[in-house]
Amino acid sequence: MRWSIDTIPMPVVGSTRDPRYTWNGDDTITRRLLARKQGGIRMTALRAAAILAALGTPALLAPVLVRARGRIPTIIRSLCGTLICLAPLAAPWGLVGTSASPLMIWLVAIAGGIVMLKAIDWLVHPRREFDLVRVWLVLTFWPALEIGDVLIREPAFGARIRPVSRRLLMGIMGVGFGLALTAVGRALGMPERVFLLDGSFKTLEIYLLAGGSNNLLVAAFALAGYRVLDGFRYPILARSILDFWSRYNVWIHRWLKRNIYGPIARRGRMPVLGILAVFGFSGLVHEYLFVPITYELLGWQLTFFSLHGLGAIGGVGLGRAYHAVLGCRVPRALAIAATLGFVLATAPIFIHCLDWVFDLHRDLGGWVLRTIGS
Repeated sequence: MRWSIDTIPMPVVGSTRDPRYTWNGDDTITRRLLARKQGGIRMTALRAAAILAALGTPALLAPVLVRARGRIPTIIRSLCGTLICLAPLAAPWGLVGTSASPLMIWLVAIAGGIVMLKAIDWLVHPRREFDLVRVWLVLTFWPALEIGDVLIREPAFGARIRPVSRRLLMGIMGVGFGLALTAVGRALGMPERVFLLDGSFKTLEIYLLAGGSNNLLVAAFALAGYRVLDGFRYPILARSILDFWSRYNVWIHRWLKRNIYGPIARRGRMPVLGILAVFGFSGLVHEYLFVPITYELLGWQLTFFSLHGLGAIGGVGLGRAYHAVLGCRVPRALAIAATLGFVLATAPIFIHCLDWVFDLHRDLGGWVLRTIGS
């Protein structure tokens, strides 16, 4: 008589010959348990290696492809470049079907999307760069999408101590207020009560957390002696939808203007088409970020960014109509209020997708309350 591995519980085996889980001296069950554990470890290692290989492909092959320009046919070079740019997008799929949390899958998807954007910019605008360290940094984890922003030295420490201190203080305050708001939202039970108010609160929390994190990042690199371009420039002061997105993510805004808007708009001849293309591309990229988590979110991000694209075009038209009728620009306060109103009205579409990954009130706010109470 033998026990089946499928008919017994899965306890923690104390040793390879634990008498509690053997039958007449037969340790087959123990060996199967250990083999299953070792197989899981090997599979995890293989998945991690595949993810790192996908994310590292542009850093390894893109510089080689740029240096080989003129030596290989254009068709082959284009095909290789396309494969290099698409390789990072496979990274999050290595975690699908595993015990990885939605947040981990989402973060890996973000990393894959950013590396793809870096690879596209590097291959579309090739440069004769002989410092391979800068090339590898810009194609991997350095917080910039263009090589001109990599390894830029800051002034002497004495000259930067005051701005660094100010950045650190602003970063700590921003993150602190953001965490406090998440705790307040959790304490008030917002995820279960008011959907629109919950989305508005989370929009403000994202603003505070992202702005504070940006200041801390810039300060940390400044302390190390390097300059990092701001990725977040007070979008709460935006006077239009276009101004909002140019402030919300400066790095991506510059990339989109350089690689999407510029070629399509053709120096201002077709600005409307260029704007729609920018927001359409943004929607597709954000769809990619959430699809590995669940297919139920398919179409939400494209809807959100399409609305913002139409809102951006409509805002420009309304501004021109206001100027034509009254002979002056829209007052700053009115423009800011209208922009924030539109953002808050459409934010629940984006927040709905984010809640599948990480609920700022239920997860982060709950953690803050548990930490305070412990």
